[in-house]
Amino acid sequence: MVLDPAAVDTRRNLELAAMSAWPPCSKIDDQYEPNNSAAEAKFLTPDPNTLEAKADLVLCPEDGTGSGCR
Repeated sequence: MVLDPAAVDTRRNLELAAMSAWPPCSKIDDQYEPNNSAAEAKFLTPDPNTLEAKADLVLCPEDGTGSGCR
């Protein structure tokens, strides 16, 4: 993009790579959505053996503001 900012193929390849690396929040919402505020938050289920809760959650840019993910 530095050498040829108008290169359409290069721009599209970068967009595809970026979408794979950083998908939009709408694609990665979890079972706990919506959870954009403390009132909407749900408890995590602890593991019965360890009594620890672990979940692979992602904080979206809009989480916590009340407006949700895009």
